[in-house]
Amino acid sequence: MIYYCKTAYADLEFIVLKEAIFSYPRHNHISSYTIGIVQNGALSLCSNGEKKVYKKDMSFTINPYDVHEIESLEVYDMIVLSLKRNFLKSYELLEAQVIVGRYARILEEMEYLEESHGALFDDILRGVYAHCDSMHEKHRTLDRIKTFLEEYPEVQIDGEHLSRYSALSKYHFIRKFDENVGMTPHKFHIQNRVRKAKGLIENSTSMTDVGLSAGFYDQSHFIRHFKKLFQISPSSYKAACLDLDALAKSGKKLR
Repeated sequence: MIYYCKTAYADLEFIVLKEAIFSYPRHNHISSYTIGIVQNGALSLCSNGEKKVYKKDMSFTINPYDVHEIESLEVYDMIVLSLKRNFLKSYELLEAQVIVGRYARILEEMEYLEESHGALFDDILRGVYAHCDSMHEKHRTLDRIKTFLEEYPEVQIDGEHLSRYSALSKYHFIRKFDENVGMTPHKFHIQNRVRKAKGLIENSTSMTDVGLSAGFYDQSHFIRHFKKLFQISPSSYKAACLDLDALAKSGKKLR
């Protein structure tokens, strides 16, 4: 069972995984920090080539562009907090701690977050803010290409055209991009199309329109890539999206 809990802040989201067995393939998160707290069970996280097992009461942080994969070792419960860098730039650390703390209490009241686990966010956020302040560009030309693919993933463009902009041969461009980002330009492009589709789904009634708007001209390809990254179909994702503030006001609990 999985729920994507939206908040009043577009760049802040909680994900509730209950009795989950999901394993996630190799990917990265663009411009966002992912904080995971394992509440039951066990999983392994391989991030930037280092593999570690996480069990009950353990937490991890995945930084922007860290290439990683998650493997379920047994049925697990986990709370995930996703914070985009725009949120960190908009709010000071103390403000973020108050905002995240308020939503953590809502999840505690709904019995989907243990109080002791909610208290972990303050310390974790300190580390996240410190890391964000220290981030710097590795390669300006590649960073511009990376940003373009993030912001306009629907554009039909191939490695040949991108390599011309980088002033590198296609072979050297792909190698440099892989070294800088952790995956090939094509994989990064597809991943960003899927993430754009994810952002469009909540306000759309047509999965076909969503796929087309994100740059997928074959519906089966759209669904296949979406399921590969998120482990659920686009329609199932839409059904799993919840408004955390509205849910708190209603007094209802997740099913």
